[in-house]
Amino acid sequence: MEKKDNPQGLQEWLKKLDGSISVIQNGQEELKRGQEALKRSVDSKLDKLRTELRQDIETKIKAFKQDMDIEIEQITSTYERLSVEVTRLKLLMNNETEKRTVITAEGPANSKVPIVTCQKTLTH
Repeated sequence: MEKKDNPQGLQEWLKKLDGSISVIQNGQEELKRGQEALKRSVDSKLDKLRTELRQDIETKIKAFKQDMDIEIEQITSTYERLSVEVTRLKLLMNNETEKRTVITAEGPANSKVPIVTCQKTLTH
């Protein structure tokens, strides 16, 4: 009850209490500003990381597509070469078939026996 009896002491105590409350309020405001700054910093770093990851992924996808294009081109080239070779072989076979001649000769008892001969000419 000393404070009630001593208004001057009560005044000083209230000033100290008010000062302590101000310190606490200032600390809360400082913490809030720190939290906001930290949030902005984290958001900024996450955005930067997201951008870097996207670029890295896009670069890897682009490299993968280029590798696939090269492989597809090689397969296509091989297919085309094989197609040309098959066509060439078909033409050769057709030419050889057209060059076959059937010659008849007289055999025993005047029977006709077909004799098949092939002329081989390879052209390249």
